[in-house]
Amino acid sequence: MSQATTHFAAASPRLLRYLAELGLARPEVSRQHFTRRLGALFDLQDSIAIAAVHGGLGKPGPAALPATDVTSLFLAGRGAILRSAARAFDPDGGARIRFPGLDPADPAARATSMEVEPYLGFYRAQQSDAEHRVRRLQLQVREASAGRSAQLDQLCALDAVLARSMSARTRGFFSAIPRLLQTHFETLRASYRPQGTDEAEAAALWQQTLQRYRLDMRGMLLAEIETRLLPVTGLVEAVEAHQMKETHD
Repeated sequence: MSQATTHFAAASPRLLRYLAELGLARPEVSRQHFTRRLGALFDLQDSIAIAAVHGGLGKPGPAALPATDVTSLFLAGRGAILRSAARAFDPDGGARIRFPGLDPADPAARATSMEVEPYLGFYRAQQSDAEHRVRRLQLQVREASAGRSAQLDQLCALDAVLARSMSARTRGFFSAIPRLLQTHFETLRASYRPQGTDEAEAAALWQQTLQRYRLDMRGMLLAEIETRLLPVTGLVEAVEAHQMKETHD
């Protein structure tokens, strides 16, 4: 396994499966390896902040939203983030930053379209947009989840501490994906072998190669977003579990 793929020992199953399908990572994950790597992510200052959260909080205030509204808030935000990401890969989607639409029928443009950097620049821009959108949704869900119980308030406070502590590390974690996408592009480019000298045929073959890469990159970004959303998903599930317990008690 390459140095880049070792970053994904703590990734979501969907992202791991997608990396494995593209031949960029092995799908198996050691729980012991995950625990050891997770513990290494926190320094002394982080540990002190986490310990302070476990020290207890005051009496919870009133809940901002009913539990069902917290779920709706999350689902609406998640849907908007995923739709925005998918639209960036649609030539007619109207996104401000779109997957590079170079014309492979033009020999000069086709040569340019065989360089990986424009695609990686596009992906990094999508990562930055997803990061900001997920962070905003996480804050909204955290604020809406507070005030239900001391335990949930403690979880919300812990979520805030972890979000601050993990932001730089998370960015480094996901920075490995463009390197893997570069490897995948180079593999596809190496397999591009037009027969003969027919320009139209060569252009069509490269167009098919770019289409495959576009779909693979799209799938990778959507899987990455699902991974970024895991902390928010966990918070919503905790609110739902609390509501269910309250209903049955």
